[in-house]
Amino acid sequence: MGALVEAYATHLKARYGTAVDGWLWEVWNEPDIAYWHGTPEEYDRLYDVSAAAVRKVLPHAKIGGPESTGVYPAKNGVSMSEAFLRQFLDHCAHGKNAATGGTGAPLDFISYHPKGSPKFVNGHVVMNVGRQLAAVQRGMEVVASYPEWRHTPIVLGESDPEGCA
Repeated sequence: MGALVEAYATHLKARYGTAVDGWLWEVWNEPDIAYWHGTPEEYDRLYDVSAAAVRKVLPHAKIGGPESTGVYPAKNGVSMSEAFLRQFLDHCAHGKNAATGGTGAPLDFISYHPKGSPKFVNGHVVMNVGRQLAAVQRGMEVVASYPEWRHTPIVLGESDPEGCA
């Protein structure tokens, strides 16, 4: 797996030169829902191996994630999207790195998708930006609860009030 990512990063570096130095690298889009067919631990392994492969070719690459969905406030307890984000942040801070054997993984930015919740009412779409803003806030609260990550940039990928990217 690492060899494929390394070959891809090498190809991009050869094709685009120093332009790749400013790119943000993420491993997988929305690994907390059905797009990803593995476990959170398998995602962490993919992240570790991919980050190591990219950094082997591009030592100053900005690597982040997990580009998970939502981080919506839960009525009772912790939502699945929040649980996924928390396990990922824990792994990057304290987990065993599958590529290096060391502790933790590089995390230059933290990303998630805050989306709205539109409804179709009387023949019209009614937006719910409140749900999107609640997801933005909850995600930032989660990140701020980790001393290791509270100053790490946050990228709001697929930030859209209509919920459909």
